[in-house]
Amino acid sequence: MINKFSRVQLSAKLLISGTIMLLPFPLLAASHSTCSTCIPTERAYQVQAEQLWTAIADYDRSNTPKHSAQAKQMREQITALKYKRERALKNLRHCEMRCQAQKSYSPPRQAQPITVQPVQPTMIYTPTYRSAGGLHGFAGAVYQQFTDNSSITTHTNYHTGYQVGLGYKIKQNDADINLIYTNLRANDSRNINSSALSLFPGAPGLIDFGQSTIGYTYDSLALTLGQKTNLTDKFKLNFYGGVNFTEFRKNITLNGNISSIIFLNGQMKTSYRGVGPTLGLDGYYSPFDTMPGFSLYGSFEPTMLYGTMTNNVSVSFNGVTVAASAPNENLVVPVLSSKLGLMFSTPYKNANINLKLGYQITQFFGITRDTVYNSPTNAGLQGAYLIVGATC
Repeated sequence: MINKFSRVQLSAKLLISGTIMLLPFPLLAASHSTCSTCIPTERAYQVQAEQLWTAIADYDRSNTPKHSAQAKQMREQITALKYKRERALKNLRHCEMRCQAQKSYSPPRQAQPITVQPVQPTMIYTPTYRSAGGLHGFAGAVYQQFTDNSSITTHTNYHTGYQVGLGYKIKQNDADINLIYTNLRANDSRNINSSALSLFPGAPGLIDFGQSTIGYTYDSLALTLGQKTNLTDKFKLNFYGGVNFTEFRKNITLNGNISSIIFLNGQMKTSYRGVGPTLGLDGYYSPFDTMPGFSLYGSFEPTMLYGTMTNNVSVSFNGVTVAASAPNENLVVPVLSSKLGLMFSTPYKNANINLKLGYQITQFFGITRDTVYNSPTNAGLQGAYLIVGATC
């Protein structure tokens, strides 16, 4: 016979053992809703246990021996359901592990065909004309000689001068403004053998033999504004224009004799100072795709100077000095300058460094005086140069 106390005790045991727990079944089902085999089986055990529990409760209320015997059989059935449910729970745990494994497993993706793309060169080196805006400057050496196309053609030795510059690059419109100063001096000695035209101004005859010292000084200051343009990926141009101030001085000293009777000592000083407009065109060509920082470049720069030429001559014959001077002249002096060389540019930290090496020829038309006829004559510069610059 199952009394009220026994029913409570049995209910507690059943609840503790999990035989007819109503609450855990829905929770387990909710947590593993993806299982289609274990959960329905466990639910069937739950329904059977509920039905048995209802029957036991009815039999206990009747309190008859027959019903007590049936209740005992039902308790045995509930015990059997308990073991079946335990097996179902084990299956459910295995199902849970399989579900988790399936969720964490991702099938391998189908291999995609490999397409080889051509490798484009990386802009490791950036030429100066492609750098960002900011201050920039440069300094370098010129190794050049003076030439004088007068009656006695003169070529000095090669001498070292210098060139410095300071400017600002405007990033918005790819333009720049530059202030450039160049200086070159030469002072050489020459032995001169006479010819029918080898006359020094004021000399009473032909000079048989003489020794001369000739010196040149060249100073140039230019202020220019330039504009860059890219014709292609490899070819770029730089147009610029501005104003140029130039001073060109020549100093000649001659010691000689005339027919071995008259001994001559003479000195001629000529200087020209002029200012005028200048225009220029620079071209840059990068022949190698793998080295865009390396370029061939050339430039052409015509200048038209307007200024004053002064000329002073002092001659001494056997100790008697005769001084002469030509009146100052206002002259227009055309100047043509061209360059051809190599340029290498590379970024360094927050700056862009560039190196230029090339050859330059500059010709001045009528900038100095002839040593024989005391008339305007041409002069020039030619030689190599090396410039190092940086843009911040």
